Amino acid sequence: MEDTLLWVGRIVKTQGIKGQVRLFASVEGAAGDFPKGTIIYLKDPQGTRKRQVTVASSRVQHPFTILSFQEIQRIEDAQDWVGCSAFICKESLAALPPDEFYAYQLFGLQVKTEQGASLGVLEEIIPTGSNDVFVVRKGGQEILLPATDEVVLRVDVAKKEMTVRLLEGLLPEDDI
Repeated sequence: MEDTLLWVGRIVKTQGIKGQVRLFASVEGAAGDFPKGTIIYLKDPQGTRKRQVTVASSRVQHPFTILSFQEIQRIEDAQDWVGCSAFICKESLAALPPDEFYAYQLFGLQVKTEQGASLGVLEEIIPTGSNDVFVVRKGGQEILLPATDEVVLRVDVAKKEMTVRLLEGLLPEDDI
């Protein structure tokens, strides 16, 4: 079961007196809207306490998602889970249109240029106001690539590959 779970964020605080919590969402859950009935798995940092809860309501209050659970009705019970990680089953994620991907599908992709030169491995995604930025690392070097249609040409999750077009200024000339 653990390998089918996707980390969606961390509970950072309670909200109100009726057991609601603030979830600081990962990039994956940045949209933050969890439909009523979504099953969320809570786990403390040590992994000693785990609990399955059901979303009763969800709303985005940037940068947090405010969640209430059917099983937690009091602030005292919610306080027990502050600092814990929240996970959902990958299978419960909504299907995306073609050429759209969840962040977890992109981590670890081999990134290469349209000419076939290896740039490294996509290891991090930085959310920004306009578009995300992919952090690609190879041999101690780091390349920041804007996640735009102009730069990202193809993503093949099955082959674990991403093909990009390097626009002028993304790399020093001697690195290409």
